[in-house]
Amino acid sequence: KIESNANAGYVLARAGRIEEALVEFRSVLDQSRDLKGPDHPSTLRAMINVGAALGALGRYTEALENDTELLQRMSSTVGRRHISTLRVMSNRANNLRRVGRETEALELLREAREIGHSLLGPMSPVTMRIRLNLGSLLTHLDLTAEGLEILDGVIEDRSTVLGSGHPETLTAMEVRVSNLRKQERFEEALVLIEPVIEGRIAAFGPEHPVVEKSYWLRGLLQRDSGRVDEALTVLRPHAERSFEQSPRSNESLSRAVELYRALIMAGEQDAAEQWRSRTLAWLETSDPADLDMTRREIRSRLLDPCR
Repeated sequence: KIESNANAGYVLARAGRIEEALVEFRSVLDQSRDLKGPDHPSTLRAMINVGAALGALGRYTEALENDTELLQRMSSTVGRRHISTLRVMSNRANNLRRVGRETEALELLREAREIGHSLLGPMSPVTMRIRLNLGSLLTHLDLTAEGLEILDGVIEDRSTVLGSGHPETLTAMEVRVSNLRKQERFEEALVLIEPVIEGRIAAFGPEHPVVEKSYWLRGLLQRDSGRVDEALTVLRPHAERSFEQSPRSNESLSRAVELYRALIMAGEQDAAEQWRSRTLAWLETSDPADLDMTRREIRSRLLDPCR
């Protein structure tokens, strides 16, 4: 029963049916905890799957609670110097970042990187993932010079091990694009995003979500560099589609704000106000205390479109 539930969860997760996968993973966790105990490897594996599903659903507080308990159990059973513990440390750091506890996330990722380097070496896929997460977090915290140095190392190492067109290398390149955007090095970023788009189309096809993500980033770069008319050809349809599919998801709200800002920059004041009224009025009038951290940040960008 445990194995069949786990297999069903994996199949559902791969199909993108995360809510259903979470039900299966929770069932596995409950069964394993009852039959084998809270520290059994199968129970810990189930907790990893539950945490991943919660994170994929945007339920970051719950994911963090799960990963905090999981890291404690992993540390007391197999120890912190273990490959599975390192993966949990990286996951927990990501969720700390998502709930606004960036300082704790940074400390945890620095620790994980040091352990990964000494235990597995810098070229291990696990260590490289930790290095990428660290470079991304440093970029987010505006520590862009340190972040860029780390990202350049990840790109070089992944290119050596996997090839320059491998999806994992392209992911690191896209994070580097975001770092350059933070530094307002828009022309460099626009040059770099093109091979990311081309490589992702070659790997996944033109309609894949990661390709859409890269197109969206290029649209933001075009807008930020003053090419607003070009940017709107990308930002408008992508934001419209996100809104139609899931009007109150954090991604849709963020895209709605970015399109609003682009319309303002283009001088399309009437269109901007119509779009704002249609998609964002409820967010604007919400009490910030009732919003999660991500929505508070999106609301701040809405209220200060020049930010």
